Amino acid sequence: MQLQSFSSPLKLFAYIYSALKPTLAALMTVLFVMSFLLAAVGSATANQAEVVSVKGLAEIRSPDDSSWGIAKVGQMLTPGGFVRTGFGGQIALLLPDRTQLRLDQNSQVQLRELGIGIQSQSALKLDAGRSWANARPPPALPTTVSKTSGSQNARVSVQTPSASLSIRGTSWMVSVDEQGKTELLVLDGEIDLSNAQGQGAIRIVSGEAASVAINASPQRITVTNLAERVQKKTRSKK
Repeated sequence: MQLQSFSSPLKLFAYIYSALKPTLAALMTVLFVMSFLLAAVGSATANQAEVVSVKGLAEIRSPDDSSWGIAKVGQMLTPGGFVRTGFGGQIALLLPDRTQLRLDQNSQVQLRELGIGIQSQSALKLDAGRSWANARPPPALPTTVSKTSGSQNARVSVQTPSASLSIRGTSWMVSVDEQGKTELLVLDGEIDLSNAQGQGAIRIVSGEAASVAINASPQRITVTNLAERVQKKTRSKK
């Protein structure tokens, strides 16, 4: 191999660059493809809910599948997926916005939407049974947004056969009986409860409860002993 002499460092650099240019181009291509694939994988897993606990009979199915499968800890659910429990079964999910959701026995919920951004919203549909949940508080509202805008500031929304719930940074229990009647108990925070029969939403705050039957207006319930009521509902799942 014949060595070459260079009159300046610049010419030496130009020579080395021209020799390594094909290798550098190939390396940059590989790095670009890898970063694209990693981004795709990250965005796919970010918009999913994770099964974090299973007790007894619990099943899941994807929105494009008609068959149910046994739920296992660590499984991921995409938007539109369904979760259900049988007699004596329970399941806990962690949504991508860090909302914690637990289903009691004989319950079914659909994960209609899974929010991941600061201003995004998760949307659930509880068809039957009982759920307990804890949603993180929403971000501070911009000064141009009204704080009385109801569902626009909701962190999570829940649809039942008889009502719509707009939830903001709340711990709550909600149940749906065989007749489609919804019962709500707010442990912390606030929830706007509404349906087509009511005259606008009613706001249920910490320590309050409400119920609404199909084709009836929402009714506020006076809670005389919140701790006792929570204990009764918790004991009923065992």
